[in-house]
Amino acid sequence: MLHVNYKKKYVGTYKEIAIMFLSFSVVLLVLYPRDMLKKQILSEKSNYDLSILYLKNMLKNDSSNEELMLALAEQSYGRGNKDLSAKLLGLLLNSKDEKRRAKAYILSYKLAKSDYLYLKKKNFQQDVVAKYAELQGMYKTIISSGLYREEDIEGLYKEGSFLGDTQSSYILLQKLLLKEPQNIHLLSDGYYLSRSMDKNQEALAYIDKLLAVGVDNPQKWQDIKYNLILEGYSEKDAIRLLKKESQSSKYWEIKLAEYYVYKKQYQNAVNLYMENFQKEKKYSLKKKLFQKAVTTLISADKTQDAADLTYKYENYFFKESDMRVSMLKTYIAAGDVKRARKLSQKMLRGGNY
Repeated sequence: MLHVNYKKKYVGTYKEIAIMFLSFSVVLLVLYPRDMLKKQILSEKSNYDLSILYLKNMLKNDSSNEELMLALAEQSYGRGNKDLSAKLLGLLLNSKDEKRRAKAYILSYKLAKSDYLYLKKKNFQQDVVAKYAELQGMYKTIISSGLYREEDIEGLYKEGSFLGDTQSSYILLQKLLLKEPQNIHLLSDGYYLSRSMDKNQEALAYIDKLLAVGVDNPQKWQDIKYNLILEGYSEKDAIRLLKKESQSSKYWEIKLAEYYVYKKQYQNAVNLYMENFQKEKKYSLKKKLFQKAVTTLISADKTQDAADLTYKYENYFFKESDMRVSMLKTYIAAGDVKRARKLSQKMLRGGNY
């Protein structure tokens, strides 16, 4: 693993090396307790390579000392001895103990990211690109091999965004949602991640969960859902889904009608608008539904049908000046001179024939 040297490390003199070797030999003979051994190694400042060599040889006879090595790596990292920490971790990345291997990978990633941020700060662009690629590789290995603990998941999830690893982020998201199934932020992330991977059915499921837990802006998510159905499904599947939704929602009844218009199935759209018109009790909404029905017929070049529908509800909407003008224009567009003349006379007489 490439590791940045933050400060130049000076090689010890032959005298220092001899003293260190003798010191370690004594340790090996008398088997210092681990705490003393830890203190001995961490106190070494001049020659990390000798410390690593000793630990490597020690592992050949006692693999359980990996626990000590890991503790030393964590402590040296915390104290800023990153070179020593990196070398120790290099010995642990192939540990047969999965928990220790996981800890080693997580700490190695932290070291590599620290190097990346240092290189970026110094604007070493070529090295930054290489280190970023190294981080991506390490991260993918950590996630795909499950080399993390439960307490690592939240932090690793954030790293997924930093590294642009959608697939790994999605894996971790599922684990976070097991603990917080109603977390709106996580559910929203779930939608966007699944969308980016073209998992349309899963994206719809996340929208439904967001609506179920009471997201602040349900209209936004309803519209997103409609557009997803429009874009991501065949005509047959889209109509099936919209019909299913429309059974329990006025919103989706209107969206189904709009979909019919989009597919130029104008009569189906008009029928739905008028069905909702009949069920709706609020005048302002009834007016909008009626206007949509008439406009749809005109768009379909069915101006006479539009005139017939208008005539049927002429008295209902006559009290409003804008509707009177709109109805008159509909008659004229259809070439229905008789109805246009009668409506004009009625308007002049204040509503009476």
